[in-house]
Amino acid sequence: MGFTARRLWRIHDESITVMSEPRRVARYDRWEHQWMRMIRWHRRTLDATGRHGGQASLDAEDFSDALCQSVWHLKDWLKNDPRQTEIASSEVETFANDDPALKVAADLANGTKHVVLSATGSRTDDVRMGHVHWSGEGDPDDPEGVHRVWVYVDEPERGDRREVVDVAWEAIESWRKWLTEQGLEVPPDRVRPGSNPASR
Repeated sequence: MGFTARRLWRIHDESITVMSEPRRVARYDRWEHQWMRMIRWHRRTLDATGRHGGQASLDAEDFSDALCQSVWHLKDWLKNDPRQTEIASSEVETFANDDPALKVAADLANGTKHVVLSATGSRTDDVRMGHVHWSGEGDPDDPEGVHRVWVYVDEPERGDRREVVDVAWEAIESWRKWLTEQGLEVPPDRVRPGSNPASR
């Protein structure tokens, strides 16, 4: 049987009444919750860039920060989920700190959180969050005037420009491949038609 959200939520399913309104309650303590949150952040960031049409927004800058942090900190959910017994914490740390895509995501996540990274805290030589470019008319803070937003990664050693949303997707794919190889069942992405992250 494939992964289903229903199966994930059922483990802690309980009913309560709050102000006479019945509600369902689920505890957010499983690594799959963070995985789905990470995918939602990627979808929001991609939508905010306006790459596939629709309304672009400078929210893409804020979403890019949150996206990188959710991608990098999936490792903490994997280590602290009491039901995740397939992979030891040391194995998670070793993979996360050795994978090239995740090392970039780590520096973007920690750089946006702490502003600067120490020599010992940086996992790459000089990767940082780069400039935000936008196209449109009028005030860039006016949502109606923004047509496309690019949030770039500052990678001096590379000759090409990469958007954060694409770099983060590479890290997600690294997680997906490794977790599957370790025997964990990764939740499906439920990407909407026409929003393939790899398409430009």
